[in-house]
Amino acid sequence: MKTDNSIKQDINFLEYPLWMQSNELAEINGYKYECSDNVPTKVDAIFLYCILMLCQQQDWQHKIITSQYKILTLCGIVPNKERRNRLKESLVTWENVKIEFQGTFLNNKEYKILRFGILNDWGITADGKLEISLNEKWLMTIRDSNFFKFINFNQLKALRSSLALRLHELLSKTFYKRNTWEIDILKLAEKIPMAEKYIAHIIPKIEAATKRIREKTDLDITVKVIKQDRGQGKFIFTKKEKKVKSEVKESSYELLSPPEPQPSVLKTPQPQLKLTPPSEPSPSLPIEILNLIPEEWRESVIDEVNRIFAESDIDTIRRCIEKVNISLNKGSELSSYGGYLRRCYDEKWYNQKSASQIKADKQALESQKAELLRKKENEERIKREKLDQLKHNFDQELSQLAVERFKEKSLTEQAELIKEFEESMNTVTKEMYIKAKKNIEASIFVRSAYHSFFKNKFITEDERNFELWLVSRAY
Repeated sequence: MKTDNSIKQDINFLEYPLWMQSNELAEINGYKYECSDNVPTKVDAIFLYCILMLCQQQDWQHKIITSQYKILTLCGIVPNKERRNRLKESLVTWENVKIEFQGTFLNNKEYKILRFGILNDWGITADGKLEISLNEKWLMTIRDSNFFKFINFNQLKALRSSLALRLHELLSKTFYKRNTWEIDILKLAEKIPMAEKYIAHIIPKIEAATKRIREKTDLDITVKVIKQDRGQGKFIFTKKEKKVKSEVKESSYELLSPPEPQPSVLKTPQPQLKLTPPSEPSPSLPIEILNLIPEEWRESVIDEVNRIFAESDIDTIRRCIEKVNISLNKGSELSSYGGYLRRCYDEKWYNQKSASQIKADKQALESQKAELLRKKENEERIKREKLDQLKHNFDQELSQLAVERFKEKSLTEQAELIKEFEESMNTVTKEMYIKAKKNIEASIFVRSAYHSFFKNKFITEDERNFELWLVSRAY
């Protein structure tokens, strides 16, 4: 369904990836992807979708004039220097992308080769305007496509997951005119593409991504796993009719941890009153929380504080107030304590961790990974030692069995076998054999050769099978 936030996209660009989950390029038959700079990832994909939406809203003009602030805001990103630099890096990345189809492009024309870029050029004028020129061939291919889907930009942002976003693209294309889709698990991982190579690792990630798509978008998709032979299986995706979701609430898109915003550009938002039934009066804010607000601001922000408290809880409002106070202590001059407090709550700045907390969490995570690695290595060592012991026991049993079968032979047959054994010795073994009665090491060496010779004579091929031996001993 088309909305103000809808983006028309040709199904070829949903089927074949324009961006990757990691910095590694994928190779797909009939589809060639070239990038002389960084490989586009999820953040770059969100920027490109936003630019494509603006072009479509401006009557498919391939050259648009906008601003960094507008694009970042539309993407749900708090504008600041770091984000503006990230946006410029993304434009450079898309400028260096080239794609080529060889006999696989789906439209009303046949091509041996179809090749084009994504973004021709871009620039920032002296007055701060951002000029972007998309590749006209690429844009017109989408505009004139008879095989397309409308995708909701706000819902794409809400996915907040590389895998969920890429899977959403594939499912949007796949459920173009169907309600069920069966696909081999490894083939789907290749189409996305995913770094995981084993179905045990692929399945839980696809299930989690499907659940996220179901919760955050209008695609009501379920997935069923059918396991087949070892290391093989397939997914069965099923689409259900879903009631149209209300527009996804804008939320801050996590690109980098947002620093303290500049107070000079803060605007006090209009109060968003939360209506409650008369029988449920607004909760009363504890006096110890109110006392956290600087006295000179307390009276002017009490209403905003109570509104935020009514929408959240004591811990949240306390952390919001502490976040604003940190900015004040750093010397920031706020034009509106309440406006800053509201933005802190709406954009969840109160969830941000300090540099020391981030460092401590990183150290704890590294320590946990190291401990898990040590545990895994220890488990593998124990498994190897157990396997080595089992193989030793297996070899001892075969040697004993061979000796017993040798002893069952007549004395004449035994003598012939011993003679055959001695004749089979090489020069070194014969010298060791002669010294065997005087040298314990030589004796062990000869005994080993002796057992090996008679195992070859008296032990069958099935009896030599270590795996069958393990099964017979119920290991």
